[in-house]
Amino acid sequence: MPVLRQLSELPTLRLQGKKPKYQQIYQQIKHAITTRQLTENMLLPPSRALAKDLGISRNTVQKAYEQLIAEGYLHSKIGSGIFVCVQIPDNYTAVKTETGLQNLPLTRQKKGLTFTPGILDLDHFPTVLWQSIVHSVLRTEYKHHLYSIDELGDATLPQAITEYLTYTRGISCTAEQVLITAGAQEAINLCLQTLLNENDSIAIENPGYRGVYNVAEYKRCKIIPIPVSHDGFDVGALQRKKTIPKLIYVTPSHQYPLCMTLPISKRLQLLDYAQQHKSYIIEDDYDSEFHYQTDPTPAMQDLGYPERVIYMGTFSKILFPALRLGFLILPNHLVKKFSTIKTLQFGRTTLLNQMVTAEFIKQGHFTKHIKKMRLHYAKKYQQLINSCEKYLPSEIKRYTHSVGLHISLQFPKNYSSNNEKQFIKLLNENHLFPVALSTYYYKDMQMGIVLGFGMISCEKIDISIKKLAKLYRQRMLE
Repeated sequence: MPVLRQLSELPTLRLQGKKPKYQQIYQQIKHAITTRQLTENMLLPPSRALAKDLGISRNTVQKAYEQLIAEGYLHSKIGSGIFVCVQIPDNYTAVKTETGLQNLPLTRQKKGLTFTPGILDLDHFPTVLWQSIVHSVLRTEYKHHLYSIDELGDATLPQAITEYLTYTRGISCTAEQVLITAGAQEAINLCLQTLLNENDSIAIENPGYRGVYNVAEYKRCKIIPIPVSHDGFDVGALQRKKTIPKLIYVTPSHQYPLCMTLPISKRLQLLDYAQQHKSYIIEDDYDSEFHYQTDPTPAMQDLGYPERVIYMGTFSKILFPALRLGFLILPNHLVKKFSTIKTLQFGRTTLLNQMVTAEFIKQGHFTKHIKKMRLHYAKKYQQLINSCEKYLPSEIKRYTHSVGLHISLQFPKNYSSNNEKQFIKLLNENHLFPVALSTYYYKDMQMGIVLGFGMISCEKIDISIKKLAKLYRQRMLE
């Protein structure tokens, strides 16, 4: 039986930082066990001896030991001491402990955000202000709502959203029409779950948001992919289809991923089509806040036939992703049906986040934050456009429309799927991490890449695009 007789045989324990010392001891001993530095039946030092060696109280060491015993890593034998009692398989690799995390390539994780779409620049988020609102809400209002039995939550955020959208997007609605969701994906799931049955048809932009395709496929709906022309969703192509979709998903303010804005003429045609055929339109107002040369275009929801339009928005793409907060503006006759499905199948959306976000909007911070970030992202966007014009060959088609947090690059027609795959791999090896354009297509795929610029600095944009262009030319010469 291996016995740990001296403290020097125990892997060095380092107590540093603000994390409680017992947690640090617990995590480091756990890591030593899972990485087989300490093996089954090894005797650990007495808590008194280890505490003296580390210069801390015995109770701190005992608390760490007790947690490890509770989880089955250690075993206490009366009169004999505390032993390691778990055998780690040879092919097991531990990465989830504090010490293990320090061995992960964190620099790669940061670099991996370089051109990843959907990443925000959180260095400019007003964290201190947000924390103060959290504390204020917890002190004054939140306790009362802990007793709430209303599954749809507090009405404060819907009212704040109504006032904000009326002012910024010209949307006419009441707070009763606002349904809060846990982000955009839940909103999409809720729409399809409520309105579509198996074999019902849904028209989706091609290319478009893959999350909609995935849900439609899961529900075994009939997907009608609608091509995207130079000015967005091809309404003419929809009109020529023999199958009438029950639901139409569109991103008119900022087509995802090709960036263009749907003109007013097409919006009116689409609304007219939906009215004639009794179809519903999901208007995903993706990135509508970040227009850099003009004001955001009017929402379809306010152009006519509002009973055919479901407006969808999210705070997660404006404030921070972990907020997991989105919303739907529903036609009045759908409110009860959606609310019932939301309650039964999706449950309550985090109430604290709703209340804090409502205060953030009501106090005017949301509008100020958007204005600040619009100017910040506009500089990055212009730098990205300048760098692309400077370095990229003319054969690469650029989709840029002065809106949103990404652009798309389309490669020549003779660029194969395998070429795209290999090029993406090469870019990732060089820490650029874009997303393949082909992954957004349901059919008739085009090869290219989608470049997000939310996280990358202006200085690094130029260097990274220059590197990207060099790698592209190298691949074309191979």
